[in-house]
This record gives sequence, C-alpha cells and structure tokens, in this order.
Amino acid sequence: MIVIAVSGYSNSGKTTLVEMLIKEFLSMGFKVLAVKHGKKFDVEGKDSWRMWNAGAEVAMIGEEFTALMLRRELSLDELGKIVKADIVIVEGFKSKNLRKIVIGNVPCEGEVIERLNERDVVEGRVDVKELVRKILDIRKVNISNHSLEE
Repeated sequence: MIVIAVSGYSNSGKTTLVEMLIKEFLSMGFKVLAVKHGKKFDVEGKDSWRMWNAGAEVAMIGEEFTALMLRRELSLDELGKIVKADIVIVEGFKSKNLRKIVIGNVPCEGEVIERLNERDVVEGRVDVKELVRKILDIRKVNISNHSLEE
C-alpha cells in the first residue's frame, strides 16, 4: 500500500489535485482510499450529529456508502487495510511525516515528492500521469499486475 499526502494552504487546489489523482489511479485499476484531514464531519442538528454528541461512536449506512465516526484516531495503515486499498491519498496532514505533493510554499514535514504552483493546479495545468509515475516509483510498482515490490 502506498500512502501519499497532498498538502497546501486553504483554497490552493488540494481537492482538485486529489480528484485528478483518484481518477488516474482508478483508470489504472488501483483501489484508492481518500482521507480528508479535518475536525468536522457531520452536520449540526442531524440525527448522527446528535448521537455523536450524546457520546456514541456512530456508523452511517446508506444504499451506496458507509461512514464511521470513532472517538479515536486510526492510523492510515489501519484504514487502508480495512478497505483493502492499494493507494491511500490523504488531503492535509501538513505536520505529519508522510511523503507529500505540496501545493504552494506551505511549510510541511515529510519527503516532498513534488511542489506545485497553486495557479497551475487550480487551472488544471498539472501532468497527472507524471505525478502518478513518481508516486508509483516510490515502491517500484509493477503496473502490469499492480504488485507492490519492496
């Protein structure tokens, strides 16, 4: 499993880039888990919000999704194993020691694979195939059968 973070300031194009990466990896047959780093998830006043604020851990199950809110942090490896992901793309986590694609001049921890210009990302002028190649080179991925070699 490969974990890669996309970090940058607010409104720098992080979600836009994450969407592009997800689409590219899925087109190659990889199973992708996207993780958003944040503090709020639910909508105030809704049933699940009320259950959470009453003190429970909450699972929301819909026809096409399941969401789980726990009162503890799972590691990215634990999350990736739960959904059996090949690629975990994290939006945020500037201060976590992860391999990253960084948008703009935001200071961050971890190995920077690529630093992109905000305007290029927002306007869609990013070579996503080249970024994906760099990400896959981290673990020497055999693209023909998606095996991750050490």
